[in-house]
Amino acid sequence: WEVRVVRYADQIAFMNHDIEDAITAGVLRPDQLPREITDLLGNTKSRRITTLITDLVENSREELGFSPEILDGFLALKDFMYSTVYVDEVAKKEENKVQKMIGELYDRLVSRPQLLPEGFLHIAYQEGIERAVVDYISGMSDEFATRMFVEQFVPQKWHVL
Repeated sequence: WEVRVVRYADQIAFMNHDIEDAITAGVLRPDQLPREITDLLGNTKSRRITTLITDLVENSREELGFSPEILDGFLALKDFMYSTVYVDEVAKKEENKVQKMIGELYDRLVSRPQLLPEGFLHIAYQEGIERAVVDYISGMSDEFATRMFVEQFVPQKWHVL
């Protein structure tokens, strides 16, 4: 159950964060989300997450899962994202940059475990540094990962007195 709960939580979070990121990047306008989906799941990130989690809890007695209606809405939203946002030319151009950024962060953190928060050092001790770094990076928001990359790899201005 724990693994399945985490998988559902990841899918719910990623889908909704991807929508917000696409809106922020100008790849998607909120009014482009299909009305039948927003009427069912909600027209804001908070409303969609609440609807999905509430439905998941209410419909998970013997087996973990959404109600058929909410599952259909979630899958329709996923299909919409794949057919519009994930194939967008602007987004696709950024993929290589993201892969490079994540790879560089991974290498830096593996070689400098002291950069990890204390809780991840415990994971490193128990399961290995690679597992700890993967767990740490996978929990980062886009903004946090970008900020960490800049801190680690982009030279900062300095002034000579």
